[in-house]
Amino acid sequence: MLKPQDAALYEGVINEVATDFIDRIRWLRSMNGPGVMVHNITSELQKYTFEAIAAILLEMRLGCLQQKIPEETQKFIESVGTMFRMLVYCELLPRWTRNWLPFWKQYFLAWDYMFAFAIKAVDKKMAQIKDLLEKGESVEGQYLTFLLASGKMSQSEIYSSITELLLAGVDTTANTLSWALYCLASDPELQDSIFREMCSICPAEQIPTAQELNRMPLLKAVIKETLRMYPVVPIGFRILDTDIVLGGYNIPRMTQLILCHYAMSHNEQEFPNPHLFQPERWMRGAEGLNHHPFSSMPFGYGVRGCVGRRIAELELHMTLARLLQQFQLKLDPEMKEIPAKTRIVLIPEKPINLQFLDRQ
Repeated sequence: MLKPQDAALYEGVINEVATDFIDRIRWLRSMNGPGVMVHNITSELQKYTFEAIAAILLEMRLGCLQQKIPEETQKFIESVGTMFRMLVYCELLPRWTRNWLPFWKQYFLAWDYMFAFAIKAVDKKMAQIKDLLEKGESVEGQYLTFLLASGKMSQSEIYSSITELLLAGVDTTANTLSWALYCLASDPELQDSIFREMCSICPAEQIPTAQELNRMPLLKAVIKETLRMYPVVPIGFRILDTDIVLGGYNIPRMTQLILCHYAMSHNEQEFPNPHLFQPERWMRGAEGLNHHPFSSMPFGYGVRGCVGRRIAELELHMTLARLLQQFQLKLDPEMKEIPAKTRIVLIPEKPINLQFLDRQ
């Protein structure tokens, strides 16, 4: 999953789901009469990102983008949100409150449902593979099929791996796309510049490939700037396994360090005008591109870095390209500026409502 060339194998799956998402946006607009408004785009993007990550990991479609979403699918998405909300309280409140306040119980109920959902999906895939083998037919597939056939992971490890990757692919990507669309809707000129860049690489009526996306530096810079301004996880934790000297201070092993990604990526010494959305700061040759490489680390780093990074980046770039091919984005004129708040992951404080105007 961490090799760019392997992540590119999933572009067909992402494009298929993105096409359904575009159809859903058009249907949502029609629900509001002749208008072009889509309310609470983050909620819709959560459905889209869950459908996409499930199609990649489980090799099946879950119906998240249908007009009537299956109940168990919707409940998984809600469980992800509940887990993150309750985790805030579980981490801050003392242990003795767990039997008296509802947060701990709700936190575990959310995890129980997510595991039950993933176990059911994995078992279904295992039964399909077993049936094919008994019939003497070849077994074809990608991520889950590889895990099941490789024999390198126990069944319980596969269950937990799939569960965590599923939940990690919902809120994280959906929130990043929400912020990117919000910032682009605020800047029509930037939208036009990206559209022109795309048209110079790929005809407007043609779906861009992963290779073509790599030749769109402004599009990729928009995602980098979005992740700088709105890092998915604003803080991270690490426990030292050796003694270190940091900034002249001796810090012993087993000390827990808190890394504030949000503060680092908004440091004016590293990023001039840090509260302005300026994707051009990431373009090659741009003035001020000499920031420290660790001043913005949205995917982490090293062995604890995000295992889904390459697929997430492909999904972000592909989705943004497909949406900007089809629509011009405008803010809801009644909507005020939307600040961010943390729920372990960084989310919009209020729903983001956007206008999706068909490109002529």
